[in-house]
Amino acid sequence: TPAVITDNGPTHFRYYQFWVEHTAIFIAVFYMIFVHGYKINLRSVRRSVVVLAILTVLALYVNANIEGANYLFLATTEQGDSILNVLPQSLPLRMLLMGTVLGFLYFLAYIPWGLMERTKRVQLKRV
Repeated sequence: TPAVITDNGPTHFRYYQFWVEHTAIFIAVFYMIFVHGYKINLRSVRRSVVVLAILTVLALYVNANIEGANYLFLATTEQGDSILNVLPQSLPLRMLLMGTVLGFLYFLAYIPWGLMERTKRVQLKRV
């Protein structure tokens, strides 16, 4: 959890494990974009949101049926200092807030691709 960073400093293995795991996500995304030429479009954003919604339902089921489970941090806040501690305890409010933040992040990630797509369409209309 993010509490690993504050509870276990640079002298602990878990600190580095956390950063390697989370940085690898961005490395993989940029690798797929720049090496394999993947493009972000509205279809891929929709697909990603649907997969995340399915994972959320699965996480809610697992959290309800396994004692101590807290997948996607939907069950409760974690012990230790973390940005997740500012989330409300109420599950509907927690999901609404997390969904709003994720929607905003998806929008931010799509902006450059959307602008490039729009520029291409405008250039094609001129030709």
